[in-house]
Amino acid sequence: ERISLHISIKVDERNIDVLIAPLDGLDNQVIGAIIVLQDITEMLHLEKVRSDFVANASHELKTPISAIRGLVETIIDDSSMDKSVLTTFLGRIQNQAIRLDTIVQDLIRLSRFDAQDTIRRDSNVNLSEIIRAVYKAKLEDAADSGVDLMLDIPSDSIVIQGESEALDQMVSNLVDNAIKYCGDDGKVELRLSRRGQMACIEVKDNGIGIPKEDQQRIFERFYRVDRGRSREQGGTGLGLSIVKHVVGSHHGEVTVRSGLDKGTVFEVRIPSTLVAVSE
Repeated sequence: ERISLHISIKVDERNIDVLIAPLDGLDNQVIGAIIVLQDITEMLHLEKVRSDFVANASHELKTPISAIRGLVETIIDDSSMDKSVLTTFLGRIQNQAIRLDTIVQDLIRLSRFDAQDTIRRDSNVNLSEIIRAVYKAKLEDAADSGVDLMLDIPSDSIVIQGESEALDQMVSNLVDNAIKYCGDDGKVELRLSRRGQMACIEVKDNGIGIPKEDQQRIFERFYRVDRGRSREQGGTGLGLSIVKHVVGSHHGEVTVRSGLDKGTVFEVRIPSTLVAVSE
């Protein structure tokens, strides 16, 4: 009886799948063995990433849904509820619905990005216009949070090859993040500059900062440094993941410099042929 052996082993942090099978000769006699080695480390990692993503997404969606359900059931059960209490409950339902919509929209964006090997970069994008538009769009949010939002861009426009919608989302996420964790009387600076053949976008704040041990993980999906504060601020834990994906798809790099109570600087560098256009 011929027996094949299939085992998995670990060698220097790599997972190896091993298949050993008999090798038959012309007379159907065993003359040796075939050994097939396959490195399945990346496959196992991807399986874990998918599993963790599904579990985290389910948890994030369940939280607002459970809150909405509980509030609605309370309203239904109490037909004589005071109008002021009812108004408060309806406001909470609205907030949870907005949070739910934000999570779903972020998941849709990530799904769209994942479905593409790279974001299309076949059109000229005026980064100066994108930065200026995001600045104007976020001024009211910053004012409502007691944050001073400042803009610093060169007099000449910087034009690169890219996708405007994705780049707009990337800059918006970085500015949103800075505003959320800046606090009252905070300052957020949005800068665009050119360094050789690189377009450089900086978002700097004087907020609470990010501990060094968390800085390598903040771009992971659903990862939060302070989960309670993030939920309180309406964060989904997906914003920086989208930033990293957009930057990577434009063959760029995003870095972070931060310290507790010393503020944070996110810097995005995108290589491209840059063209100066007079304003």
